Formats: sequence, structure tokens, C-alpha cells
Amino acid sequence: MNKKVIIIILVVVLLLVIGGGGFAFWFFVMRETEPEDPNKRPDDLTTVQMTSTIMSNLSGGDPTSHIVRMHVGFKIDSKNKALGDFISTYEVEEATYKSIINDLLRKETYESASEANATEKMAIEIRDAINAYLEVDVIYEVIFIEYLVQ
Repeated sequence: MNKKVIIIILVVVLLLVIGGGGFAFWFFVMRETEPEDPNKRPDDLTTVQMTSTIMSNLSGGDPTSHIVRMHVGFKIDSKNKALGDFISTYEVEEATYKSIINDLLRKETYESASEANATEKMAIEIRDAINAYLEVDVIYEVIFIEYLVQ
């Protein structure tokens, strides 16, 4: 073969390798990926239930006139790195979680605890308060096994 043909072939192959490498670098490293939707429900949730029911007086009026009784569970993303710490310390920390929940309940009135969306509001307040205490967003959702207002 002619020396010029070999040089042209080598240049073409070199350009293909450099172009392919540049494309691969852009595709895997530089390409902007869409940010993950923070509201997307995780695929695999682990549920941790409190061992007992919580009962508290509601604020406003006669303190013995109205109570709220609830049994709470926590849904946690199984892929959350803090899940192991949460479960391993749960037994020791459960009393603190109950205290946090009781503090929130004592601020509620009978009317607010009886509203149609009271459990949704309360679930968000409990989740945010416990996550703030833990200083990490480990609890994805709070569920109510029991919720009674009298």
C-alpha cells in the first residue's frame, strides 16, 4: 500500500477514536441529567410502627373535655442511608418520638383535630418534627393505624 493511504486511514481511525471518546465522555459525564423528583414516592418503603398508642388532651376549653388517641407508623425509604441508624436506635428513641408527637397534639384544638384533612396535616407535622429532631430526612411518611378524636 501507498504510504499516503496508510496515513489517511490512520488519521481517519484516530479521528473516530477521539470523536467516540469525546462522545462517551459527554454522554456519561457532562450530559445534564434530569434532577430526581423529590415528590416521587420511593419504590420500596419499610414501615416501623410505634409499640403503643398515644393519647393526649387537646388544647382549648376544659382540658378534660377532648382527647386525641392515635397509633402511628413511619414509612421509610428502604434505600435511605439513615434507615439502619433509625431502626437500631428506635427502641431507645421511641419515648422521645412520643414526646415530640404529644407536644404537637397538645397544640391542637378539637376543631382542628376533627377536620376532614386533619390526619394529612398531622402526618406532615409529625414527619417534619421528628426529621428535624434526627437532623436527617429519614421518615418519608407518617401513617395512622388508629386516629380517634373525642
